[in-house]
Amino acid sequence: KKITTGTDLEVISILKMLNSKKDPIAEDLITQLLLHPSPQVKLETLRLISGSNNEDVKNRLQELIHGNETAEIRQESVKAMAKIGKTDWGLRQFMDSSDEGIQKAALSGMLQNKETHVRNMAEEYMSRLIQRGEKSDKMQACEILNDVRDGYSHPVHYQLIKDPDAQVQANAIKACGKSSDKATMDELMEALPKHGKNVMIALQNA
Repeated sequence: KKITTGTDLEVISILKMLNSKKDPIAEDLITQLLLHPSPQVKLETLRLISGSNNEDVKNRLQELIHGNETAEIRQESVKAMAKIGKTDWGLRQFMDSSDEGIQKAALSGMLQNKETHVRNMAEEYMSRLIQRGEKSDKMQACEILNDVRDGYSHPVHYQLIKDPDAQVQANAIKACGKSSDKATMDELMEALPKHGKNVMIALQNA
């Protein structure tokens, strides 16, 4: 009953409790909450979606993406869809979007997808961003890597840490996290003492 009559904070609290159970009833309620009138409840619901990729969830996410929603909700919907989506869900359209926010959301989600083919598509795109040479591409790659730092490590992340541009270096260091691989961590240590403060923060995050 609180799902329909509670305040936003009460609904969000219940949502987090249901999500921790990981049972079918919780998934059904989470799907229903994507229709909640509160934008904040929708956002929290989207951020907690991680496992279910049934047609009901897919349809609700598509409604949010193509409906009259805020840019933040649309981006979080794309990220959720990219995270749980199957190969035939047409995720490439979001990865190739001219809207930078949508593109970042798609890449962040796809890099955390359990399906190897989906993850590989995003990884190859990220490799092009990192190795293309344009600073703006590298900065975008850093933002995405920072978003997924505790659940994914890109094999050429280390190249950003030793980039000639100091701003790219600093952002690449901040994008190190619990999932960073050995090559990235080795390059992180090479950034001492120049980036001492950021390296120490990155080591704490890892």
